[in-house]
Amino acid sequence: MPHLEGWQVAGPPAIAVKDVRKAYGHVQALAGLTLEVPRGSLAGLAGPNGSGKTTLVKILLGVTGYDSGQVTVLGLDPRTQGMQIRGQTAIVHQSSGIDGFLSVWDNVRIYIRLRGLDVAASEAKARELLREFGLEDVLQRPMITLSGGQGRKVQIVRALLLEPSLLVMDEPTMNVDPESRRTLWAKVRQLTSRGATVLWTTHDLHEMAAVGDLAFVIKSGQLIRADTPRNLARSVGGDVIEIHGRFPDELHTNIGDLPDAKLIRHSSTELVFESNSPEAALLRVLDAVRDHEATTISAVSIRPVTFEEAYMRLTGEGDER
Repeated sequence: MPHLEGWQVAGPPAIAVKDVRKAYGHVQALAGLTLEVPRGSLAGLAGPNGSGKTTLVKILLGVTGYDSGQVTVLGLDPRTQGMQIRGQTAIVHQSSGIDGFLSVWDNVRIYIRLRGLDVAASEAKARELLREFGLEDVLQRPMITLSGGQGRKVQIVRALLLEPSLLVMDEPTMNVDPESRRTLWAKVRQLTSRGATVLWTTHDLHEMAAVGDLAFVIKSGQLIRADTPRNLARSVGGDVIEIHGRFPDELHTNIGDLPDAKLIRHSSTELVFESNSPEAALLRVLDAVRDHEATTISAVSIRPVTFEEAYMRLTGEGDER
């Protein structure tokens, strides 16, 4: 594991995965995955579709076994102590376990009883959370009538009732309004400040960079980078040259392979290059662009690589552009 700046936490990690392998027939879902999630951290798990994220989460919760390696979650072995792990874990995921024909409030009330929570205290807390997430006007509506974002917020409310040691979330803010997103992350920060650990999977890289303490990038069942989003972006090196203006459609085919400058994104109004020597490359880029007719340049800038761009470079997801 790499040095995770600011996360040298005393005691064992909340999640420790060492050289874990898991295959489904001839498909290798995890191929020697190793990672550690410190206690009290807000950790994002990112990777292309099919990279092994879902399989990893299932293993951590003791839902799916694995072929070899070692895993501990909250100091417990998920293969033999999965029930104890799930008892300390709150989950927000695609398969909600919510009855679509019961009302929002009935689903919450049933969940409180299934988890063995104090009924009076938990129902009072639930009403407050439902209000904070803007659901007070839909309490009596069947879940099946809610929008996708509203349904996801009901899942979030149920998870926050538990005061868990570990919160696992799969795309928790998908289709969720901005105000409720802010409420969620404020609540999550209250949990981590009390020592809880949060692991969430997402394709929203802007959000991961904005709120995550740590980012774990996996591909083909292996960890390819783990660090803070800021350090991860720095680690890939280079800078970005952005040129705005008006550009003919055929321009990008002639300027894609300039020395020290790789064209990574283009449109009729924007050209974006990566470069390890941006100041030197900029002049060559501008000369090449100006050589084409019907070209107008309105703005030029050089900036560091963003977390999203670093992720694209690490995973190769943006190569086709």
